[in-house]
Amino acid sequence: MDWVEGNNPLLECYHYTFLIQLRHIKTSQSIGEAIIAQHKKLNVKRIKPLHLQAILEGETDERVLLLIDGYDEYKKGKNQDIDEIITNGVGNCYIIITSRPGSHLDGIRRFMSGEVKITGLSNKNIVRCSRYFLGKAESEEMLKQVLSYSEYYIDFNISDISDSDDSGGKSDDSGKSDDSGYEGHLVKLLKIPILLLMVCMIYKQNKSLPASKTQIIEKMIQLSISRTTLKTLGKKCEEIEDLEDLLHLLGQLAWEALQKYRMELLITQVRNLIT
Repeated sequence: MDWVEGNNPLLECYHYTFLIQLRHIKTSQSIGEAIIAQHKKLNVKRIKPLHLQAILEGETDERVLLLIDGYDEYKKGKNQDIDEIITNGVGNCYIIITSRPGSHLDGIRRFMSGEVKITGLSNKNIVRCSRYFLGKAESEEMLKQVLSYSEYYIDFNISDISDSDDSGGKSDDSGKSDDSGYEGHLVKLLKIPILLLMVCMIYKQNKSLPASKTQIIEKMIQLSISRTTLKTLGKKCEEIEDLEDLLHLLGQLAWEALQKYRMELLITQVRNLIT
């Protein structure tokens, strides 16, 4: 939100911030063309193609933060400009590359000046966030239900974490995990903030959680669909005809695409469904 609202002082040293989503990059595109294609509303009014090219070539003093998103979805050699930028940089740009974890990054690590891993919320932050969403009493009851799904004993004492601990409300930036023994079927999902929010919303609706992890995930999918359909169609999830059959079909298509390791196959099939 700080980035969106312009409240982050770390961004004050940059004149422009551009996001390039590699899933949308085309083979023949230059980096300037890719930026303009993915930022049409912004660049038509605020920056001309020739000026953008001068910035990218380092001919101006303007500093740029270039966010290259989804490197795990990119195949080396697809776009010459992207390969060149990752190897040698571009202009006065500071470059951040995002990717899911995996060996796919091994080939570019020697070009990187640093690496940051996002590991998810700690135990304490899960408690703080759930209390923010639900309140203390409901949060503790919800987390107790979550822990009951786990296969193994979990060293996680909800009552030991007060509303205001010694850290003064700050997150643990030491890089050390406080999640010893913190494993289980559903518990791992809570490390992801949006999924923690969804679990809290599910609990708030019924004052309890469904009987299985599968049912909870089904509720999460319904929440996502409801949010999307309300925005785009003005309908709630339960108002869509044959929704369950459609979800089963999408699940089958996704499984087939994963088996063939061809996600573009899934995209094509979904587009055909929409048509």
